[in-house]
Amino acid sequence: RFEEAARLGFAPAMHEYGVRLAEGEGGSADPIEAFAWIYASFVLDQDSMARENAMDLAASLAPKQLARARKRGAALACLYARDRRG
Repeated sequence: RFEEAARLGFAPAMHEYGVRLAEGEGGSADPIEAFAWIYASFVLDQDSMARENAMDLAASLAPKQLARARKRGAALACLYARDRRG
């Protein structure tokens, strides 16, 4: 499952989990949480597709939503970057 792998800090799974959240797979779409996971994936892996997807989602969010999504994404990136360092 992508969510499980994402929560282990595997950047490609974080990206895919975010895409699925954006699409509403398994429930209602959550563009803020989707952006957060995709953004964290990009920060950790510098993948161009994650960057493109984050930019597309960012364009669809209101400024306050985007600020909240970036804050959440930065927190996720920080958490999983710290885990990678040991």
